[in-house]
Amino acid sequence: MSLVKWKRMRSSNGFNKNPTTKSKKLTKIDRKTKTMLDLLRQNLFLLTTFVIANAFNAMAAPVPDEMNPGLVVRDM
Repeated sequence: MSLVKWKRMRSSNGFNKNPTTKSKKLTKIDRKTKTMLDLLRQNLFLLTTFVIANAFNAMAAPVPDEMNPGLVVRDM
């Protein structure tokens, strides 16, 4: 196996360290897709944060009497 072929095989794993090869530029569709995926990831993060915050808020909130039938309050 020649040295050139060996280097080509080594550089095909995505971590190309050869500075003479040009990196592949993103096409217009790829850029739009990347933007949409970034927005989706941000929205998912915000939604998850909102759900977790509401769960903590619900745990800290006092339970109303009509939702807790085991609690009996009598007027003395």
